[in-house]
Formats: sequence, C-alpha cells, structure tokens
Amino acid sequence: MADEMIVMRSLGNTILSRPREDLISRHTVREYEQPRPKRNDFDELLARLPEIGEAGLTTWAEQYEPWRRFILPAVGVLGRRDAFTEDVIISTSMSIEAAGQLIGRRDGEEATCNQYGATTTATNVYRCLHLLEVKWGTIAADYASLAKAVANTYNDIKHFDRGEFPDAPVSHLISIITRMIVRLLALHIIDGSGTLLKDHREDGAMWKIQQWSDLYHLTFNERGKAVFSTAEEAETGS
Repeated sequence: MADEMIVMRSLGNTILSRPREDLISRHTVREYEQPRPKRNDFDELLARLPEIGEAGLTTWAEQYEPWRRFILPAVGVLGRRDAFTEDVIISTSMSIEAAGQLIGRRDGEEATCNQYGATTTATNVYRCLHLLEVKWGTIAADYASLAKAVANTYNDIKHFDRGEFPDAPVSHLISIITRMIVRLLALHIIDGSGTLLKDHREDGAMWKIQQWSDLYHLTFNERGKAVFSTAEEAETGS
C-alpha cells in the first residue's frame, strides 16, 4: 500500500520518495510476527518513562528544533539494528559535533585546540564530556585525552588520506563510548537539572564500557592515540 504519511526523507526534511510499504496488522500472516524482547534487552536502559514523566517529554518536544542537528544523525543510526561500527561512529560523532557547538565554551577546552588556538573536533567532544561529568574509569587519563581519542577515530574513518581504518577494537570501543555520550546528552536535554544523570555520574557507572577496555587491553594516551598493553602489563598497571 502507499500512504502519504509514509515517506522517505532526508535529514533536511526534504521528501525524496513515497515508497510502497507493507501493512502489518494483528491478522497478518505469522511470518511477519516479531519476537518479544528478551529480559536482558532492557538491561542498559538509562531511564524509565516514569522517571522522565510528562514534563520530560514536553521538554524533549520543545527542544527538538534547537537540538535537531544533534538528534537526527543519532536517531538515524541508533534506531538501526546491526549497524556497522564505523557508521555508528560517523553518525554519533556528527551529533556530538553539533552538541558541542550548542553547548559552547567549557573550562579546560584549550587542551583540545590546535596550535593556533582554534577549536577542533576534539573540542566539541570535550565540551560534551565536560558537561556530562561522567567518570570513564581508566580508559583515558582525562576528558581531553578521551575527546582526542574520539576525534582521532572519527577522522581516521572519515578522511581517505588518513590511511587504513582504525583497528577493530579501537573502533568498537569508541563506538560504544560515542553511543553512550549521545544517550546521556539526550537525558541532559530532557532534564537540565541533572537529576536523570546523577546515577550515571557515580564512580563505576560506566563499568560495562570499562570491561571492553579491559578485554581489549586498550587505553588512550594524552594525544588520544590507542595504547595496547599485554595482559601482564594491564594487571600490574605498568
């Protein structure tokens, strides 16, 4: 069937086409049936609807226009199952860049500027990290180091002249981090008071991400470069 409400749009809201779509109802043949979500599918929820409440949903609707350049790239990739890791990094980093511009200057961001003092991709990532105030464990020494790691990986994927794609563990870990940054920023938009972010700012809140870092024996130095250690080095901290 064709429906005027079901269209293919660009991020700029331009209608590109009106494709035919399947109509699924409760009487549709069983082949279209979707499995019920598993209990562990909800293990990584950042907030539940009662916590967000009517006020949070209203705020989200009100903030859509000013934050749309942040929202649209992230929604486009986070709503897809089994997206390529590199696609996740590109789309979420686009959102993070937009958010950094909207957030504006933060204390200490000079550490991410270039030699001429101009802001960089890492600066926008830093602004998001500084705003969120999440503790990322031993993945990187500070926000500036982690911001550079995200920016380096994003640029290594995006630019042809940067050589090979990053190592798979680097891309995977950074994709997990950028996903989390975007999701936490969404909570910030919904609730600027920080109540919804409170639990995520506690020590150890990012333990699942830290586990991936430990599994890969992967951290990032002050320049945002990947550092792989042996299992023995990781255990001794050397």
